[in-house]
Amino acid sequence: MTRSYFIASLLLWGMTAGTSTLMSQEEKSIKEMWITDDRLATSESVMYYAPENCLFVSCINGNPMEKDGNGYIARCSMEGRITQLKWIEGLNAPKGLGSFGDILYVTDIDRIVEISIPNARINAEYPVHGAQFLNDIAVDPLGQVFITDMGTGKVHLLAGGTITEMITGQSWENPNGLCWHQNMLLIGTRDAIYSARPESGSLEGIFHGNTSPVDGLVNDGTGGIFFSDWSGSVFHLDADGRTELVVDLTTRQMNAADIEFSPENRMLFIPTFKDNRVICFQIP
Repeated sequence: MTRSYFIASLLLWGMTAGTSTLMSQEEKSIKEMWITDDRLATSESVMYYAPENCLFVSCINGNPMEKDGNGYIARCSMEGRITQLKWIEGLNAPKGLGSFGDILYVTDIDRIVEISIPNARINAEYPVHGAQFLNDIAVDPLGQVFITDMGTGKVHLLAGGTITEMITGQSWENPNGLCWHQNMLLIGTRDAIYSARPESGSLEGIFHGNTSPVDGLVNDGTGGIFFSDWSGSVFHLDADGRTELVVDLTTRQMNAADIEFSPENRMLFIPTFKDNRVICFQIP
């Protein structure tokens, strides 16, 4: 049994059994740091870019499935200030974000867009044949880009400029969030989280719970992960197998879309989708 599977098994036990391993945010002294203004139209995904100590936010700005050219990528400071609202514009419905070196990858309905960060310019576009609703992105240490398609249920791989199907024919519903974690790919779906080995594409279910669709999955920098429930909750699984509810935005009628975490700053960033903002919490 791998360490990550053991940890995730504990997550399954803690979440489904309703034991004391599930702790509330009040017990952890989570502190809200800031919230942006509401100009981030349909804020779907946020990504921390360490080399320039900034945040990129994908803004659908319209129908998530419509090729209307209204979508854009915003750039924000680590203090929550929108420094460039339309840093990259002319996209359709940008969602997942991932980077390798100075390249930013963005899903845009049925294509992957490659952007040069230093030049703030689109370098290339990679159409994904048959794609319906490309969503999240994860990038491994070799620069391989993994992409979910909520419409077709597939996971694609972009490597060496070529797109192939990594996982297909699964009975799961709406694969969405992705995270590269301990040499495996974690995949969030409507009601579960799976682990996949890229070399074989083999899947293993590691979490099933009564949550809304799992949206974002991110590493915490110490062997655990955070994952968001689209209805407005964010959970944490630590390296010892303890699970907790970290943030609950449901009472504020905010969604928790494709989250990000900066281990260096211990800051959790949550795009609020329909609320058009990003909210930041300090994690102790």
